[in-house]
Amino acid sequence: MPNATTIPSDAAGGERLVSRLNGGGDWHERPTAMVMNDSGYLYVTGYSWTGATPQYDYLTAKLDTLYGDTVWTRCYDGTAPIAPKDDRAFGIALDDSQYVYVTGQAGEQGTWYDATTVKYTPDGVRVWVNLFDPG
Repeated sequence: MPNATTIPSDAAGGERLVSRLNGGGDWHERPTAMVMNDSGYLYVTGYSWTGATPQYDYLTAKLDTLYGDTVWTRCYDGTAPIAPKDDRAFGIALDDSQYVYVTGQAGEQGTWYDATTVKYTPDGVRVWVNLFDPG
């Protein structure tokens, strides 16, 4: 399976630089949501086949659409030591300070799947992980 690919276009619809998003497993990258800020950075989330024990993990990246560069990529691996190990991010948002919020489902220790949200700084540093287990 190829890497996820983004192809930004200019105001006239012409192709600019192509970016290929590569997770740790080097295949099965599946983008599910994206958001762009006013500075032209594109934030993409989804999931990638990766991890110590191969499984899907959240994959989030910040891309520079002007130059086609990947600024940073981050993976989140749920805390469950065994199955379920199928972590998939489905939503992404930015706040006014450009902090990144990624949410989806993750296999967490002691529960089956939780609604799991991860917050990152604009530089890609993980701030916190919030788990919601509906019981």
